[in-house]
Amino acid sequence: MKKRSAAGVIFYTPFNPEELGRECTREKLRTLKRTMTGNKWDGRLTREQQFVDKLKKKFPGTIVKDCSAKIWDLRIIKSPAEIALMQQKGAIQILQDAKIY
Repeated sequence: MKKRSAAGVIFYTPFNPEELGRECTREKLRTLKRTMTGNKWDGRLTREQQFVDKLKKKFPGTIVKDCSAKIWDLRIIKSPAEIALMQQKGAIQILQDAKIY
């Protein structure tokens, strides 16, 4: 199989782990470093690190940059639909807490 070259191409991808449910990316990354990537008995790469590694191998010369901070910046901005959904979820939680629901 012939290797493809993408010399000088910049590819942006998040280096931090995906958030699922009530997770926090930064907290999850610290945990993975402690229990997996930084553990001398384990040493496995996170899914994101594996992806970056595969990109670099498949496309030598490609520059892979972390866009995690940009994703965090974009999460600050909420659309009207997101705001409405958050208000709805908040109202449901209040009812559940009051055991009225």
